[in-house]
Amino acid sequence: MRDPADKVVGLDTLLVVRAAWRAGGKAVVWTNGCFDLLHAGHARSLRAAAALGDALVVGVNSDESVRRLKGPTRPVVPEGERAELVAELGCVDRVVVFGEDTPERVLSLLRPDVHCKGADYAPPSGKPIPERALVEGYGGKVEFLPLEPGLSTSSLIERIRMPEGAVFFMHSGTRPAVLLDRDGTLIEDQGYPRDPGRVRLLPGVAEALRSFKAAGLPLAVVSNQSGLGRGLVSPEGARAVHARLEELLAAEGVRLDGAYYCPHAPQEGCACRKPSPALLLRACADLGAAPALSFMVGDKPSDAEGGKRAGCSSVLLGTPPGEPSEADFVAASWEQALAWIIVRAATPR
Repeated sequence: MRDPADKVVGLDTLLVVRAAWRAGGKAVVWTNGCFDLLHAGHARSLRAAAALGDALVVGVNSDESVRRLKGPTRPVVPEGERAELVAELGCVDRVVVFGEDTPERVLSLLRPDVHCKGADYAPPSGKPIPERALVEGYGGKVEFLPLEPGLSTSSLIERIRMPEGAVFFMHSGTRPAVLLDRDGTLIEDQGYPRDPGRVRLLPGVAEALRSFKAAGLPLAVVSNQSGLGRGLVSPEGARAVHARLEELLAAEGVRLDGAYYCPHAPQEGCACRKPSPALLLRACADLGAAPALSFMVGDKPSDAEGGKRAGCSSVLLGTPPGEPSEADFVAASWEQALAWIIVRAATPR
């Protein structure tokens, strides 16, 4: 077996090797990623890619590009070590580090026969593949690799950060819960809400929440409130807005079972801001609910993605049909969302 240290090469060396492979009639496969905290999902995906040709080249995003793609707290592992770990896998023939957010420049020079993307990019996802036109233009193929549910660097990091007690209760939960975004889902979206006098329930909210409670489903708000971290909303203002929400719901005969707010600005790189599932998992833990039986309802893609990453079913309100989303169901109204959730909450899973 080739020494893994020899597999990590610069682009110039890679192109020389590629020429030799081409002369020998070898089909070259390319795939790329951050590969931060290498896990079994990575290994299985790379094995699947290697099976599509004779030589597998893996592009590893540089530290700078990972920060642009994943936020200021990533990567956990520096690029040199990430490349070395990928090279240790027997199915990988060469590894190259690249600094762009997409691999188009490298692909234009390497011209692999097969370019691999994750199955989440496969039709009808609607996710763009900027490099598709380039690859197909020179006669290459784009193939999609299967994803392993629950296996991702982000979920691994969140599992490490999750307090031990929360994990214990999460696994012991046996009932479904309904987790709710707030602004744009329960109340009119004010941008950065700080005036309780402007809090208004959206149409259908009270009726839906009463029905959930009648069905025995606990309710918890899980919401990003970056206005706090940005200094645009005071803690007192945030408390007043939440108190007004509870007051309006109480008048409709509804009591929330919990509220979980992320107070950080996006650039803080916290672990609790959706689409991180941390607060959703904490809510399920506190409610004794099983994430796999529970539902996340919101109005933004980050709500749907957070629900998916927590293992919940997700409902997106008000998103135009056909618009890409991670949601399991897109509802035009609270009435539709209610009907979809009630049926599934009553169905054994």
